Amino acid sequence: MIWPFVFVVAFLLATTLVSKISNFVVRRYIGPEDSANAYICYNIIVNVLLMSVILSFLGGVVGESIGGLLGGPGVDLGALAENWPRIWPRNFCIAFWVEMLVAQPAARMVMVRIHTKKMGHSADA
Repeated sequence: MIWPFVFVVAFLLATTLVSKISNFVVRRYIGPEDSANAYICYNIIVNVLLMSVILSFLGGVVGESIGGLLGGPGVDLGALAENWPRIWPRNFCIAFWVEMLVAQPAARMVMVRIHTKKMGHSADA
C-alpha cells in the first residue's frame, strides 16, 4: 500500500525540485558546442545524485514509519542521519547504473519510436 505513495512522492520530487536544479546545473556546465551524449550523461549524473541524496533519507523515514505503525520503534531521525553516509553511496551506485543501462536507453527507444511514428504520419498527410 505504501509503494504508490512512494512513487508519487519520487515523481513529484523529480518533476519539480530535482528537474529545476538539474537543468540549472547542466546549463551551467554544458555548452552549446557539447554533444547530445555529454548533455544526457551529465543530466543522468545530476538527477541520480540529487534523487539518491533525497530518497536515501526519505526511504528511511518511510520504512521506519511503517515499522512504527506495525508496533516497532518510531522514526529516529538521529539514527537515520547517522546511517545516511553508509546507505547513500550504495543507493547512488545502484540508481546510477540502472538509470544508465536500463531506464535511459528504454526511454530513448520509446521516444525514437514515437517521433518516427509522428514523422511517418505527418509525411503521409
